[in-house]
Amino acid sequence: MKRLGAIGVLAVVALLATACGQGTTTTTGSGTYKVAILLPGVKNDLSWNQVGFEGLQTAAAQEGIEFAYTDNVGYSADDAARFARLYASKGFNLIIADNSGYKDGIMQVAKEYPNVNFAYQDDQPPGGAGIQLADNVAGYNQDLWQAAYAAGIAAAGVTKKNVVGGVGAQGIPLVYAYYHMFAQGLAKVNPAIKFSAIYTGDWSDSAKAKAAALVLADRGADVLIAFGDGPSRGVAAAAQQTNTYGYGYIHSVDVLAPNNVLGAVIWDSAKSFKMMVDDSRSGHFRPAKHYGFGTKDGLVTLQLNPNLESLISAQAKTMLDQALKDSVSGAFVPVFDPTSI
Repeated sequence: MKRLGAIGVLAVVALLATACGQGTTTTTGSGTYKVAILLPGVKNDLSWNQVGFEGLQTAAAQEGIEFAYTDNVGYSADDAARFARLYASKGFNLIIADNSGYKDGIMQVAKEYPNVNFAYQDDQPPGGAGIQLADNVAGYNQDLWQAAYAAGIAAAGVTKKNVVGGVGAQGIPLVYAYYHMFAQGLAKVNPAIKFSAIYTGDWSDSAKAKAAALVLADRGADVLIAFGDGPSRGVAAAAQQTNTYGYGYIHSVDVLAPNNVLGAVIWDSAKSFKMMVDDSRSGHFRPAKHYGFGTKDGLVTLQLNPNLESLISAQAKTMLDQALKDSVSGAFVPVFDPTSI
């Protein structure tokens, strides 16, 4: 854990052990306002769960409030409901459920605790038909697909074989949109570049993802991009083994393969969660809203490995710099394409 300067010395207290053995739950700091997060996987995965954990921990430290988390919850709505109910019963003010599969469980618990605020990750673009809100239940999403365009431009400036691949956890609209924008970035630099993706069907299995990445490398891909926790680690391992290059997912995995990981499309979870906490504390959370975090507000962007930026061709680097500026200014408007790729 990071040291929480605004809160002081960490006091880590185990809250519970569930009957099924899932979840590690701890709380830190103190204060009259309490916020908690539920994470489907482990908090140190160098991907989705770590971003969620560190982001809310940082936001809580900045606010000087009590912070708690449960990781390794699993992916079911029932598991999320059980832990959310526990936090609500202990007087927590805001509970963040960091997985789209938690929606039904959170909506149910929110009815039981109308004085508690809840938010769940909804995997929807702004205005998406699947968004479901309540007076005390907000939805939020990270529009990672918007920054995939910049990642594609950079990848086009690195590939020597003009063959690029993607390893995704599941073939779903959000992942398709990510790869469509990435492919659009590739084509911006060189329309001749070929792109194809393999979907493992598993968000956390890095071995399966590595195997898929090696298949793509065998087909000639010398740059790979991941979407998913396991795919991120699997791509890094495959890139290192084949001496090719890869992108992590939502968090840097440079530490796993510093000479092979180009970077990652990242989300500034600390600033994003701080918005929710501020709204909840100030009384502006209700009626609850949908929070969309994207490139225009600077909360989603491409982070490159500084040691490998020199691999990007001069032409692509110029295009990349302009694309990053345009994504913030709004001069470039990314399109959410949910069709399979």
